[in-house]
Amino acid sequence: MEIIEAVKRSSSIYTAPNDRIGYGIPNFRKAYEDLLQQRVLRNAIPIIPSSKLIEVNPNPVKGKFTILINPTSTGTAFFKLYDFNGKLYATKIVSVQQGQIQSVIFDKLQPLATGIYTLQYNLGANKGNIKLLAQ
Repeated sequence: MEIIEAVKRSSSIYTAPNDRIGYGIPNFRKAYEDLLQQRVLRNAIPIIPSSKLIEVNPNPVKGKFTILINPTSTGTAFFKLYDFNGKLYATKIVSVQQGQIQSVIFDKLQPLATGIYTLQYNLGANKGNIKLLAQ
């Protein structure tokens, strides 16, 4: 059932299925990555408290980091990582489902220089910034 749900979530029109093509065209790479993230979430990452919307681990960052999100609505989440001067380093866009804790892994980053970075997030009605320290 987890595989079927991951394939559905990866589909092109998951958030707006129709009678003609259902959830749309599945993206099996995206489904596979989603399943990997869920596996990491279950096995290695501490559970995010239900009172929190978003948490970054580890902070300070040493090359890669994981964002745990507890979305309050189903839809699309956007994440952008900026350096202190405002240069965009990385972007992630993921589908999220209300009430389902999910992880987003930033692991294919350019080498980050030591300093302060800003992670900008948009989870629908919830938007904000988190300061990250790179070592």
